[in-house]
Amino acid sequence: MAHHLETVLEATQELIDWMDIVFLLVGDDAELVMSSGGGICIEPENGKDIADQVLKLYRNPTRCRELGTSGRQYVLAHFDRQVLARKLTDVMQQVVNTA
Repeated sequence: MAHHLETVLEATQELIDWMDIVFLLVGDDAELVMSSGGGICIEPENGKDIADQVLKLYRNPTRCRELGTSGRQYVLAHFDRQVLARKLTDVMQQVVNTA
């Protein structure tokens, strides 16, 4: 068991090196991760699934890079300050135009 935990910890460190962040999420947050293409969703209380998924990603660095790239592109497209400011400006302009 200790060896398995050590392997999972090593895999987790490798993932952190490859990806910006690994989250264990449920609900709307999990839906956001899935729609971004920037991660996988795992039930937080399912230790075996967490370990299995971490090891699967550890063994597939290409997939990790793809997830990281997709997640970054999604954040830049939807949550970048300039993008958000532009959206707010558009909404305010619509309000002014309809008033």
